[in-house]
Amino acid sequence: MKTVRFFIVLIFSIFFAFSVPSASANEKTAIDFVKELSDKAISNVVNADVDNAEKTKRFRKLFEEAADIPTIGRFVLGRHWRKATKKERTSFIKAFKEIVVLSWSRRFDDYAVQTIEFINTRETGRKEQVYVESKVIQNTGDIVNVDWRLRKKNDAYKIIDINIASASMALTYKKEYSSVIKNTGKGVKGLIETLEKKITQMIEEEQSKTSAAHTE
Repeated sequence: MKTVRFFIVLIFSIFFAFSVPSASANEKTAIDFVKELSDKAISNVVNADVDNAEKTKRFRKLFEEAADIPTIGRFVLGRHWRKATKKERTSFIKAFKEIVVLSWSRRFDDYAVQTIEFINTRETGRKEQVYVESKVIQNTGDIVNVDWRLRKKNDAYKIIDINIASASMALTYKKEYSSVIKNTGKGVKGLIETLEKKITQMIEEEQSKTSAAHTE
């Protein structure tokens, strides 16, 4: 899953970047949602004077609030979603959310200050959806174009995808997980088992890291 790990590094940096809005008044609703999200992540998670376990807890809550996880999960599973049982769907969404949270939270200590400028909004061609266009200016001076795909439901915006240099995060997960399903030969059940094993491994590694730090 090298491609997914690559996206995690980029998305983490973007999610916690300092925000510099530059949009007209009639564009600010969607843009402000993303800006406030990154500002909240910086103050309540990255810069908070709490241990990593508490940061992970806060990030999980923020992610649940900001992202339409069921919609992303259905897209990621694609045709396999229709074949999955209700129990498998629920288990997958739970495992998928935890994989994203644990993967991103591992990079709290590696966070590097970058700047994100919000440029514009544009239609997606889908009702109640909009792209927020932005560019991330890295410390090296390199610029990465990033589009946040938002869905508006009940007067509230939720993230349903992030496109980095025209590459979709959700589509990347979809391709990776489709490969896992094919390789296990056990359908969605095999994917869930793979994700749950990975979650257990990540938790154990974090606990071991914490224990080592306490004994130093």
